[in-house]
Amino acid sequence: MMQTRKDVGRPPPKYTCVSILGICGKTFSNARCYQLCNSYCGGAHPYPHCDEYPGITAVFCYCEHDCL
Repeated sequence: MMQTRKDVGRPPPKYTCVSILGICGKTFSNARCYQLCNSYCGGAHPYPHCDEYPGITAVFCYCEHDCL
């Protein structure tokens, strides 16, 4: 199951681009965030996660991936 915060113990990612796909818990669920990220960026080593952005109360669906 996807966590709501990035795993701080995870090694630094090799990704260089990020796409914001929507708002977790409002636009769609964490599972849908994971599904969309893998669907859109499947060949670009996607790393989906729901996380807050400083100063904003919404929790965004981030899809980190190799730049296409």
